[in-house]
Amino acid sequence: MDNIIENTGEKLPLNDRISLIANYPLFSALDSKDLKELALLAKEVTYPSQSAIVSEGEIVDSVYLIARGTAEVTQSIQTEEKTPVAILTEGDAIGLNEASFFSHSGLRTATVTATSPITLLAIDIKKFDTFLKTPGVIYPALKYASEKILLMNFLKETHLFHHLANEKIEFLANHVKRITIKAGETIFTEGDIADKCYFLLTGEMMVNTNDHVLKKVAPLTLFGEGPFLENGLRNSSAYAETDCDLFLITHDDFQKLLKADDSFLKSLNFSHIEKIKPTPLAHLEIQHKMNIEGETIVTFMAPSNENEVRISLQEYAIWLEINGMNTLGDIHNKLKTIPLSDIYLFVIKLYKENFIRLS
Repeated sequence: MDNIIENTGEKLPLNDRISLIANYPLFSALDSKDLKELALLAKEVTYPSQSAIVSEGEIVDSVYLIARGTAEVTQSIQTEEKTPVAILTEGDAIGLNEASFFSHSGLRTATVTATSPITLLAIDIKKFDTFLKTPGVIYPALKYASEKILLMNFLKETHLFHHLANEKIEFLANHVKRITIKAGETIFTEGDIADKCYFLLTGEMMVNTNDHVLKKVAPLTLFGEGPFLENGLRNSSAYAETDCDLFLITHDDFQKLLKADDSFLKSLNFSHIEKIKPTPLAHLEIQHKMNIEGETIVTFMAPSNENEVRISLQEYAIWLEINGMNTLGDIHNKLKTIPLSDIYLFVIKLYKENFIRLS
């Protein structure tokens, strides 16, 4: 993340801050009231010569306008060697261009290094997002991009995704869906299948736990993730206290991330996933057939519900360890060559087909 150093020396007068912002093309349409508000949100920071202001590959967490000094922009193109791209001077921005954020992905596309002592106006992405929601501030594309970057920062800060590589954070952020819930509407009910978790963007949610204790969910909070990770059942209900905007992550998108990165579960330190205990539920008929290439095909069929699932030999090896006593951690320890993520995905597949229950 960016290493911001707050300026404790001589401060820029407010009028100079306003003028610096007003002269940047992206903000030229703001009226005097909004220019002043944005100037007050900004934090004045300084960096000594040769210090990195932002680094390529980081998640954007602030944008900057240069008040004094110069900086060099470099990029690493397919090598670790940094190639000079541009020189920035007074009035230039870091993280912004004339239309929106400079990065379309939410990740820094270049490293910016001070080439002289430099003074910047830094605007934190959370404060910037709040400003963009101010009535009368009309930047639709910028608002959309800001919300995605805000979500990426939030995901990176949560205990679930803290150790995830920034590229995977971007992948996850690209697969979320934004929804709006009206005041009084229920988002999930105790006993529902927990196939989604939620990030509250604006508004207030109330969660009614199984012991009937109400808990308020404040903005910029992830909730509903516990049962979601186990694809289990909700042990609480949640409803909107006010109109709410949320991002939701579906289990299908979560599984795409697991498939894209075998080390994902370990990187997130999901110790409680290792404790999931699957128990066979349906009376299964298991058929072994040989295809024309001489490969063994294993099929699960449940006469009780007419479900039929074809599984791989690796999945069949996992199945042989599912007995109601072994946890996923136990199975992983016995089948050391099979990644924990593969075991987890197979167990969830069987759960969805009503072949097993989880505890």
